[in-house]
Amino acid sequence: VSSELQSSLNKIADILAASDTGLTRILSAGNEFTASYDSFMAPDPAAAEQVLAIPFSYSLFPFMFSNKAIRINAVDVVLLLRNTGDYAGGSPLTVTVALPGGASTSGAMNSDPGLANQPVLHIDTNYVLNDSDPAMVVTAEEASISGLAADLVESRDGHDRLDPAAIDDVLVILNYVVEDL
Repeated sequence: VSSELQSSLNKIADILAASDTGLTRILSAGNEFTASYDSFMAPDPAAAEQVLAIPFSYSLFPFMFSNKAIRINAVDVVLLLRNTGDYAGGSPLTVTVALPGGASTSGAMNSDPGLANQPVLHIDTNYVLNDSDPAMVVTAEEASISGLAADLVESRDGHDRLDPAAIDDVLVILNYVVEDL
């Protein structure tokens, strides 16, 4: 039975690889990367930025793709706010995202009507998953945090920080395709 199941899963993976069917994986920093998320929301008191590291690995994807190449075509970083109306009262948050493989992008997180007006930074990429690559790193500088609406900012340790009471999570949405190795 096990070999029949594996054979069926391999056929599904082959169909997906042949059709370039796009797939999506949504990562919740608060639930799947708790230590990194907690560090992001409560950084070292001397730090002038908030940093979130999310390692990409095959373990994040369905096991039936373990013998396939996973090509990530787009990454969306979403700041999941408790009240999206608060975001309109200030400047958009600018973050820097360093993707595994070396590409780095800085940009404003703009409200996205397709995601209930949550702030999003969209990044097009062409990254092939490699377990030995470093983590994706999202950095929010204090200067950008200071420009947000007052309800999203908390003064702590002499720095302006994202207010944990206003933020539910940080989501990373990966759009990917499965390819033959």
